[in-house]
Amino acid sequence: MSQIEVYERIAKTVLNQYALVDEKIQFLGHSENVTFFVETATEKFLLRIHQPISASTDKQWQQPDIIESELLWLTALYRDTDIVVQEPVQNQQGKWITKLIENDTLNILYCSLLHWIDGNISETRANIATSLPTRLTNGSIAST
Repeated sequence: MSQIEVYERIAKTVLNQYALVDEKIQFLGHSENVTFFVETATEKFLLRIHQPISASTDKQWQQPDIIESELLWLTALYRDTDIVVQEPVQNQQGKWITKLIENDTLNILYCSLLHWIDGNISETRANIATSLPTRLTNGSIAST
């Protein structure tokens, strides 16, 4: 079984923890996270398996409290501003992070699901880069 097939199996297992129906998945890539495009009949998502490609990558960014902090920040940006960011999705247990223990290796994997944003990445980055500092200075983003 190839590494992509292993991650596809993991992705399908993780997606069982979300209220999605008849989802189709497509492997996008693997660098700091393993990422999948997920599509249902009505919605699109990004699934992230927080597993870096290199063992030498700083593991700090794979820690559940750091991941959750990022997801809470994205939620606040989505909820309290007009900045276009991916909205995180809670699993069926109301958690931002889905924890999975691999049967073969007993490795613990942390996963997150976000709503997909269609568009040009550079435009989205430019929007955030130009508008976020002003909003932070003005205090227009509520803390969670």
